Amino acid sequence: MRPGITWSPQFMEVWQSMAYCTSLENWRTERFREFESHRFRHIENDMRSEEQKLKIEKTLSDPYIIDNFITEDERLQLIKYFHTSNKKIYKNTGPITVHLDDSDYEIELIKNILERVESEVSAKVYFSHFFYTTVPHIIHNDDSYNIKHPYKGINIPLETFEDTFLCVFDQYYLNGPSKFFNGSSNIPGYYNTHVYEYSDVKQLSLIPFNEEFRREYLDHIEPAWLTGLSIKSMYKQSLNTAIVFDTVRLHCSTNFKQSKLGLSFFTKL
Repeated sequence: MRPGITWSPQFMEVWQSMAYCTSLENWRTERFREFESHRFRHIENDMRSEEQKLKIEKTLSDPYIIDNFITEDERLQLIKYFHTSNKKIYKNTGPITVHLDDSDYEIELIKNILERVESEVSAKVYFSHFFYTTVPHIIHNDDSYNIKHPYKGINIPLETFEDTFLCVFDQYYLNGPSKFFNGSSNIPGYYNTHVYEYSDVKQLSLIPFNEEFRREYLDHIEPAWLTGLSIKSMYKQSLNTAIVFDTVRLHCSTNFKQSKLGLSFFTKL
């Protein structure tokens, strides 16, 4: 494990923003997803018992980055795999994704990386996808409505055209896949629950978020959305690395002006 950089301490068109968890449920068809999002929002607080939440909390750990997790040849093959795929999903939230399934896992390239991921975190992958986006990720978690004990997410950057960083916060949220907009309301959404006040966010900080840091790195995030949040680690999304972090932990990307392509795996216990 390699520690990251620990930092102490515009409202954009959110419907164009990318959150990994907008596509975590590959077993759902697109036509039912919006209906399910409204249905699940009514039961989000009951989706896990307190005992289940406690078990998740006991498995939380510090994020870390792995250098040379994939080879340069694998990276180039993965880029080609994405661009030549006939399974692209053009999401109404902006990004383009390709969900991997059992047929993909039989391909040696994907199978080898899948096995590497599961060995690294000692857990089973329940979902994985390529994601391509031209807008920075806002604050979200990578939880799932269907998984009782989500574990680690593994993000593998494949293409970046400028320095971008993944910011992982100290705070976490156990009530399902969500985006976080403290103090706002009525922001358009499709799959994720929108959290407009942070009473159920765990480990809130009493220290005001560093505004200078926000202006330099997170100017796509409204100041109010960062209320009570503190950055645990910040990792440059370098090619051929893998960033490992708890899927229930809040995170976002720094702002960027161009595009990026990555591959993410999500695991469960």
